[in-house]
Formats: sequence, C-alpha cells, structure tokens
Amino acid sequence: MLVLLVGSEVIRNSVDRWFNAPMNDVLSSANAIAGDYYQEQQRLVSREAQRMARALAPRWISRARRRACADVVADDVLR
Repeated sequence: MLVLLVGSEVIRNSVDRWFNAPMNDVLSSANAIAGDYYQEQQRLVSREAQRMARALAPRWISRARRRACADVVADDVLR
C-alpha cells in the first residue's frame, strides 16, 4: 500500500512538472505577443489620429464646415 501511495504521488508530481511548466511558458509568451500587438495598434491609431488632426486644422471645426470635415476623414473611417 505504501509503494502504491508513494508511486502515485511521484507520478502526479512528475505530470504536474511536465505539463505545468511548459504551459506557463506558453501563456507568458502569448501574453507578451498580445501586449506587443496592442502597443503596435496603439501607435498606429495615434499616428492616424495625428494625421487627421493635421488635416483638420482648428479653423475647420465649425458647424458650417462639419460636412467638409466628414469628407476629409470618411475614407479612413470606413476602412
């Protein structure tokens, strides 16, 4: 009985080490990849917003020119 208990504990610990350590590495790598992706997307959106802000100079922001502003950004918004 003692051999059975010790053997099953050794097997359980070995299986935990075999599968949990690689899974932690995989999850850490996936998390790092996702973080890099979101940072890149944030840079792209920021760059695009700056480009639109330059295209829509403050003098354009008025009720009379709202349609003209929409025309300037329509292609980018629809993409």
